[in-house]
Amino acid sequence: MTDEQATGIAESKHAAFLARHLKIDNLWRTARMTDKRGTYYLATHAEAHRLKDGYRGEVTFRPGLATGAGELHLTMEVLSVFLQVTA
Repeated sequence: MTDEQATGIAESKHAAFLARHLKIDNLWRTARMTDKRGTYYLATHAEAHRLKDGYRGEVTFRPGLATGAGELHLTMEVLSVFLQVTA
């Protein structure tokens, strides 16, 4: 294998890693949340971290949980999760 071929393979692997990371990062940054009363929560901070076995993401929403919210609906691309809230 020539040095040029080795460099091309390394660049290709790096590009694939970067594309995968950006896709995961975007998943968290585009997260949306509403509650049963129709309150829309704004994602104010989102990040993704690469772990040894995968990725971990965090999203912070504002405003705080509304009284009587009852149920939260979190949407991240094609993932949709309903969470019961008791407060």
